[in-house]
Amino acid sequence: MARVHAPIPIVGNFAGICFYRMYGNNYARAASSLTARQVKTSRRFAKTRYYAGLMARASQIGSAVYNALPVYWRQGWMYRAFTGEALKMLKEGGEEEAVLNELMKTYVIQ
Repeated sequence: MARVHAPIPIVGNFAGICFYRMYGNNYARAASSLTARQVKTSRRFAKTRYYAGLMARASQIGSAVYNALPVYWRQGWMYRAFTGEALKMLKEGGEEEAVLNELMKTYVIQ
């Protein structure tokens, strides 16, 4: 990615170059030929879809555990840690309910 110094911010794709804004700065990169439809339907992205689904389930479990903690105890890193542990357990073949119960037992129920 290259930082673009222009008086007027450009956003969009032009001539194979993607222009975008991030953190208040303008950037440019080569435009991708990949489309959302390819990712959603192609067999080449089957594992991507599988792991995205696992991450979605792990995120819901992490959120449930995080929200079960007292408000004064919560810290942002905890949600990420709970989600990571849930993802690991789901990858090992754990069922959602069992993973949720295990994390609740470990972190919430004393």
